[in-house]
Amino acid sequence: LIQSRIYKALDGNTQPNTFSLLTPADQASVLTSTILDWEDATDPEEDNLSYTILLSEDDDQFTDPIRIEGLANSASLLRPDDGIQDLSTYYWKVLAIDAYGAIRESDTRVFDTDDTNPAFGWIMGYVTNTLDDEPVAYATVQFDVLTLSTDASGYFIGVRPPGNYDLTITAPGFNT
Repeated sequence: LIQSRIYKALDGNTQPNTFSLLTPADQASVLTSTILDWEDATDPEEDNLSYTILLSEDDDQFTDPIRIEGLANSASLLRPDDGIQDLSTYYWKVLAIDAYGAIRESDTRVFDTDDTNPAFGWIMGYVTNTLDDEPVAYATVQFDVLTLSTDASGYFIGVRPPGNYDLTITAPGFNT
């Protein structure tokens, strides 16, 4: 199965605004299951955006990258199923693509993978308004010692050791 994306250019359409990568930090050592996180990109014409992650093993020119396409959120859980391996070096960047194919490329970072076999678990979800089911952007999700923030779509993702946790979610104008 092959999937393609085709965009129809719109005269006068401009590329999305600049955005930056957040985690992992440049030159970090991470597990082969790790979170890639970046700032929400915005579009000058307020067009819908999707994201594509490009990962390239030992190649900062991205000659034949791993592509993770069609992402709606500004964070993604990267796993070995995506094609990365332990004890390897990867360059990564993100493309923000608007509905008409205009692209803004992030900066590039590099990380090394090193699975130390720790016990961990992922927590992810969406924060929405119970009245209209609309996302709550930039809410604070607090549990244990970890504080996360939702993106523009209300999405959050984090990693913690296995266990039971109480979450506290706060956002201006909402009850905790």
